[in-house]
Amino acid sequence: MISFFRISSLYKYFFLFLLLLVLYLPVFVYGLPLLREELLRMLIGERLHQGYFLYVDVWDDISPLAAGIYWLLDLLVGKARWVYQLLAMALVFVQALMLNQLFLRREVYQDLTMLPALIYVVLMCSFMDFYTLSPALMANTLLIWVINLIFSEVSEKRRGKSYVEIGIYLGVATLLYLPALLLLLVPVIVFFLYTPTKLVGYISMSFAFVFSILVMFLVFYMSDREYELYLNYFHPLFYLSPRLLMEVKDLFLLFVGHLLLLFLAIRRLYGPSRYTNYQLRCQNVMILWWVVSVLAAFLGSSISPSSWIMAIPASSFLISHYFLLLRSTLAKELVFTLFLFSVLFFSYNSSVHFADGQAWVNPNELVTQPSVSADLAQDKKLFITGNNPGDYFYGSAATPYLNWRLAKRHFESLDKYNVLVNIQENFTQNPPQLIIDHAKVMPRVFDKLPLLAAQYQANPKQRHIYHLQNNKQQK
Repeated sequence: MISFFRISSLYKYFFLFLLLLVLYLPVFVYGLPLLREELLRMLIGERLHQGYFLYVDVWDDISPLAAGIYWLLDLLVGKARWVYQLLAMALVFVQALMLNQLFLRREVYQDLTMLPALIYVVLMCSFMDFYTLSPALMANTLLIWVINLIFSEVSEKRRGKSYVEIGIYLGVATLLYLPALLLLLVPVIVFFLYTPTKLVGYISMSFAFVFSILVMFLVFYMSDREYELYLNYFHPLFYLSPRLLMEVKDLFLLFVGHLLLLFLAIRRLYGPSRYTNYQLRCQNVMILWWVVSVLAAFLGSSISPSSWIMAIPASSFLISHYFLLLRSTLAKELVFTLFLFSVLFFSYNSSVHFADGQAWVNPNELVTQPSVSADLAQDKKLFITGNNPGDYFYGSAATPYLNWRLAKRHFESLDKYNVLVNIQENFTQNPPQLIIDHAKVMPRVFDKLPLLAAQYQANPKQRHIYHLQNNKQQK
């Protein structure tokens, strides 16, 4: 397979698409486990579709532009997971084409090759959450174009014309996925090392980046909701520590083949070569991009395998170099086959065996499962405490407290009068018909708010579940 895609040709893109379709086929046929972040994103779109305002009536740290896209998708298709997965597949293919054309146009390889597109497609099937339409995946489209503009500046043929564009693209990418803001360091460092960029260039790029953020801020400011924007979108960067949804050993096992090939690629690149100075600079740019992308993932409040999607373009670039530098065709095919098998094995094995505990890589908190029967929660307005939102799949979310880590600032401050007033108002404006109290906080809430307690009755068999009394009148 690696030999077939070694030389670029237009008709081979059709076979690349067929390969991607085959890789996604098990997802469409057998389905994926319900993923925590995937469900929360669909719930955000649903709440916005119902007319609620982001960060005010929907507490989550999702980026605003991504939330707007999920609102549009909920408006069009609701909670149809297969549509989200189909869009993710289409976006991966488009990004693979963009990346390959970028590398061809910028002449960063000594051959006209399709290997970057092939490697990108394979790496984007690394784990179950790579198959979903995540903010990181959407932001990658803009980030690939940023790489193109950085190469343009490094090439010495078109300098001083891309500063504003880079700032705008990075700003919009940040509005899709907040950790992307750290990638602003890449053009700053690269231009300092490899170009005679003057101070006005850095100022132009920074202003364009900030301007993109300010446009979003003005939207919230004009509606008098700028404080909620700060509290839910920016402030979590400083007070919420990153939360791993998988154990470190599982993450390492998942990416060990990927990391091994990266190490071998970089080792070969720094050996004797016939690359031009420009090509060597591009290699250093992509190594820096990979390092900053890996670090950027830790800016997110939740860290899953897909948090490192921003590093995949750099990985594809570097790993492609490794295969191009291998002389033996047999060695190329053998290494690529082992690489493809390892990626797909861990991805499919975890999807199939996560429930029976036999998965080699345990998805842990990445997967969420309903804790109550469908009959109990079906089509009801729910409020769920704790970090298992799986029951929301049956119904819809009531109250603004969608993200439990953000909701804790209320439920862990029940001694404050203004907090109790806000909780009472939030439950009164949109009363949940069913409360599922995984975090065991509702007894204390009811003790502080007797009027609210009078509206709910505990389930006699499951004491952590509370039903709204006079349910028929409340609908």
